[in-house]
Amino acid sequence: MVHHTITRLSAVIILLLCSRIAGFAQAQDTLQPDLAPFIPSAAPQIKAEDVQMQVDKQATFPGGNQNINPFIAKNIVYPPEAIAQGIEGRVTVSFTITKEGKVTDVKVRKPVHPLLDEAAINIIKKMPQWEPAMFKNEPVNTLYTIPINFKLQ
Repeated sequence: MVHHTITRLSAVIILLLCSRIAGFAQAQDTLQPDLAPFIPSAAPQIKAEDVQMQVDKQATFPGGNQNINPFIAKNIVYPPEAIAQGIEGRVTVSFTITKEGKVTDVKVRKPVHPLLDEAAINIIKKMPQWEPAMFKNEPVNTLYTIPINFKLQ
C-alpha cells in the first residue's frame, strides 16, 4: 500500500515537473510566461497598449465584486481526473474586461496543473458581462487578475 502511494506520488511529481518544464520551454520560445495551449484562439486579442492600467473606476462584476467568489464557487467544475489524483492548488488567472464589459484574453499567470489551469480558464470564460472600467468618464479596456483556489475536502 505504501509502495503504491509513493509510486502514485512520484508519477504526479514527474507529471508536474514535465508540465512546468514544457511551460518554461514554451515561455522561452515566445518570451511570454503564459501557457499558450490555454489561450483562447477564438476570442479577439486586445493589444497591450489598448489596456488601461490606471483607471478612475475599476470594472465591476454584476451585483458587485463581492459576487465573484460565489459565482466561481457555484459554477466551477473541479476536473474528476484532478480529484482522482488529489491535485489541489491556487491558479492565478488574468483577463481583460473590454470597454463593452466582455471578458477576453484569459490567461494563466501562475499555473498549478494543466487540469486545474484549464478549469480556471473555463470558469472565467463563463462569467457574465461586467460593467467596464472608466477613465476620464469613458469606458476602457482593463486587466483583471484573480486567484482561483482548488481544494479537496
